[in-house]
Amino acid sequence: MEEIFNYAILFFSLVAIVITSGVVWRVEQKLDMSYKFFLIALIIFTIGVVLDILEWYSFIPHWQWQKVIKALFIIFFSIGIFEMRSLIIGIEEKEKARRE
Repeated sequence: MEEIFNYAILFFSLVAIVITSGVVWRVEQKLDMSYKFFLIALIIFTIGVVLDILEWYSFIPHWQWQKVIKALFIIFFSIGIFEMRSLIIGIEEKEKARRE
C-alpha cells in the first residue's frame, strides 16, 4: 500500500512541476521569480519522493535526508511566498495611488 501511495505522490508531484513550469514560461518579472521558487520547491519535494521510493526498494541506505529535503522545500517555498506577497503589495499600492 505504501508503494502505491508513493507512486501517486510522485505522479502528482510531476504534474505540479509541469503546470508550474508552464506558468514560469508564460509570466514575467516578480510573478516569474515567485513561481521559479515554487518550481524549485516542487522539484526538491519530488526528489524527496523519489528518494522515499528508492529507500523502500533498498536501493539507497536509510538516512535522515528527509529533514534536509523538508528544510530545502520550506526555504524555497517561503521565498516564493515572499515574492508573491511583494508583488501583491506593489499592485495594491499602484491601485491606491491611482485612486487618489
